[in-house]
Amino acid sequence: MIRYAIILISLLSLSLGFAREPSEGNNISVSSPTYADEFISTQTQTIALDNDQKVWTAEFNRIPIEEKMPTGQSVAIECQDQGADYPYSPYDWPEAKASLSIEQTGSQSVVSIEMSGVKPNNYYTMWLRLKGKDTFGNDYGGNPILGIDGTPLIPSSELDEALSFTGPGNAKVGLSNGFWSDENGNAIFMTTLDYPIIGGAFPFQNFEGFDPTDERFPIENPRAIPVAIVTKGAPFTLRVASHCQSNVNYGLFPGPHEGWFDWVAEE
Repeated sequence: MIRYAIILISLLSLSLGFAREPSEGNNISVSSPTYADEFISTQTQTIALDNDQKVWTAEFNRIPIEEKMPTGQSVAIECQDQGADYPYSPYDWPEAKASLSIEQTGSQSVVSIEMSGVKPNNYYTMWLRLKGKDTFGNDYGGNPILGIDGTPLIPSSELDEALSFTGPGNAKVGLSNGFWSDENGNAIFMTTLDYPIIGGAFPFQNFEGFDPTDERFPIENPRAIPVAIVTKGAPFTLRVASHCQSNVNYGLFPGPHEGWFDWVAEE
């Protein structure tokens, strides 16, 4: 096996430890610190393990707590708890951080995320950006079945299940892009995807039972076609969002949510 490393920017490693416990779907939540895992970096590092496998490791950027999401929510407002014993208000969880590892082999990606210092006992979801701007400032891409900027970070084989979470009265916990933080504000998310994150596209064409006349698709001509995953120049490639007021998953739409962390792929 040919082994070599391409270091894009120098790596600053930190240690985080969590005890892993299985949860619903392909993700894992945590209970208490018990082991060390050193893959947090200030910038993205790429390691090529052979001609077909690469690993990316990085640290997410923190989204300012005052920044409102397109649905109107922010950590500074919706994630505050009246009567909580915070040292100041609005509380910003100053030690919050998240690290990322992507192991990509051919058309498959394994995405692992570790968070610490976030709001405890809270529900979070992962999102993938599909809309970007070209060098002339023109928009391209986007979700072809909903008309929004992204899609939940799920395997394409789960699109039909995600649709069952979508629409009024259908939100609940259970889709594989969702996960919980523990009582200490730690969390681990892990999922295996049937498409490459870096240099790949989301395969909407795999949507089983896709019906363009379904009223839950709000655009005039929804199409189940592949769409490229955006990289540099976009606001984010991957985003961690919370749902502080509802603690449920809204399926193909993000629903009311607050932004915590963003990561932009540089390749």
